[in-house]
Amino acid sequence: MNTRGQVYLLAALLLGVVIFGLMYKLNVAHTQVIDDDFIEISTNYDRESSRFVNYLAQGKLHNDFNLTTLINNFSEFTVDFSSYAKTQNSHFGFVYLFDVSEQTNAFFVGNYLDQDLVVYVNNDIANSILLYGCYSSIQAGAQFDSFGIGAGISLSQISDCSSLQNITSGGMYNVTFVIGDVSYSVPIVLGVPEIVIVSNAFNDRQREVFVNDYLVEGKRIIIRSFCQDQLPLSVSSLTELCNCDKRNNEERCEELNSLGCLWSNNDCVMPS
Repeated sequence: MNTRGQVYLLAALLLGVVIFGLMYKLNVAHTQVIDDDFIEISTNYDRESSRFVNYLAQGKLHNDFNLTTLINNFSEFTVDFSSYAKTQNSHFGFVYLFDVSEQTNAFFVGNYLDQDLVVYVNNDIANSILLYGCYSSIQAGAQFDSFGIGAGISLSQISDCSSLQNITSGGMYNVTFVIGDVSYSVPIVLGVPEIVIVSNAFNDRQREVFVNDYLVEGKRIIIRSFCQDQLPLSVSSLTELCNCDKRNNEERCEELNSLGCLWSNNDCVMPS
């Protein structure tokens, strides 16, 4: 091989190494951005939501606690924070949990995902609730200094996405929520608003779910059995988790799909 050929070969090898290095760094950077977004959004939520804890403390101090006002304000805050977070990373959805059991034996849950959510306390599946997702109603663009405005969305628009649920057990408890065909259980911190950050991307057919400062491991469930044998009919008959015909597009029809739904002639159907 002549000298010129050796130079060309060396240049090609070096170029290949550079391209590989750039691709590797891009992949690492992408993963790091996602991880950083989880942490940044969670940290900002902890800071901003602390004012509701202060509001609660002030109300108790002055014997002026009003649950309706508190929940309305918190609902507006969840909309505003979701709007802000959507500008930071549009690939995340959110579930909000807020225990107020010390005053009312209840907790607040709000679903700002892109799909239905089944929620129950501890192992009480018989008293599960269904919350529809409000992700599509949230508009990106809120800033921190505008929190409290409600991002132009009335509370009636999120009434199907949030609920105030009674707690009968008393003391510490877990809230379990089912997304797709995976259930996640998280311990509730009494009196502290919490955020569940849910990635829309899938890893091994499971979403990444981040609660405050830690990742939550999900448990795969068989939806058909869960819907038929465990969920109350009042819930299972209404949710897309249990009914193919309520999944309104091809992606939703076939994702995380232990029901076996199939997309056919612009409809999501259960195979016969």
